[in-house]
Amino acid sequence: MSEETISASSIITQTKNVGYYAGLAFGIGYILTFVGIIALVAEILSYIPSYEWSIIMATIPAWLVAGLVCYLLAVICAIALGSSIIKNSKSAREHGLEINIISSSVSSFSFMILFAGIGSIILINGMSSVYSPYYYGYGYSYPVVNLPFIAYPISQVVGAILLLIGFRAYRGKQTDSKIVGAILMLISIILIYIIAYAPVRDAYNSYASFINLYPYGPTVSLPPLSGPLLSEVNVETIALLIAMICAILIAFLTYEAEVKYSIVGIVLSISTILFSIGLLYFNFSAVSLFSKLLSLPGNRLISPWIMFFGFLVLGISGIIVLIAACLCIVASLKQLSTQTRQPAAPPPPPPPA
Repeated sequence: MSEETISASSIITQTKNVGYYAGLAFGIGYILTFVGIIALVAEILSYIPSYEWSIIMATIPAWLVAGLVCYLLAVICAIALGSSIIKNSKSAREHGLEINIISSSVSSFSFMILFAGIGSIILINGMSSVYSPYYYGYGYSYPVVNLPFIAYPISQVVGAILLLIGFRAYRGKQTDSKIVGAILMLISIILIYIIAYAPVRDAYNSYASFINLYPYGPTVSLPPLSGPLLSEVNVETIALLIAMICAILIAFLTYEAEVKYSIVGIVLSISTILFSIGLLYFNFSAVSLFSKLLSLPGNRLISPWIMFFGFLVLGISGIIVLIAACLCIVASLKQLSTQTRQPAAPPPPPPPA
């Protein structure tokens, strides 16, 4: 075994170890963040007097309960996603990163998106049945619930289903199955991140502009909008689109195409670097915001502290992910250099006279 091969093998081992700690930190931070959300809701509800609960339970509509239950299921799936990432990072360190290892993470992510989309559909339908489509006042009218808006969560649900179907097809051994699965996953990312997220982007940007312009508001700035994986949404979208394109390219490769696999590995590492930058940007911005809010006098809630440490650990995981991706690029470049320098196979011996 040559010295370059030994060096590349050593870097791969280091990459697996760093990748394990990156997955461990990301999973813990992800779990803490969503546990903090559940704790925040529980603490807010605990301040409601007991005598008001009978009135609330008697007047709350069934569609609101169903929608909130779907959102709760989505949060539970997010916690399951964090747990699966911790488990899968350990398996990847021991056995290498294979498509079957991340199956539980993809399933948890898909169901998280699915339940969130169903909850949004229920709430939009419920609101449209309660409120008039238009509010009239001072000679003007403007829409309160716009029924075409329901197309966005529907595309989210369709995207989640396509991601499940596409990943299942991609796990097949036949090339046609892999290609179809990769294309379906690419479409699912477009539906979830580009189409379904469009109104969320618009609403968040409008609210952030209002907060910045409001003269009597708190002297804080909102963090950038995050995607479902708590990376900055635009960076997360680009990173996942690159990953899906690489999945399509891998479906065309044979096991003998080691050089091409090294090139695809470099591109995937670049995608991971982008994702880690989004993690750093969003989570450290959220840490800055929460540190200011937690320093305000009169704060008696515990849940913001849980979310604060969740964002902090996620930001730290972004640093570790960045290191792991850079190591992976170095290892791929060394493997690529070794493969391109391998001498050609000797010609076959001449036939006997």
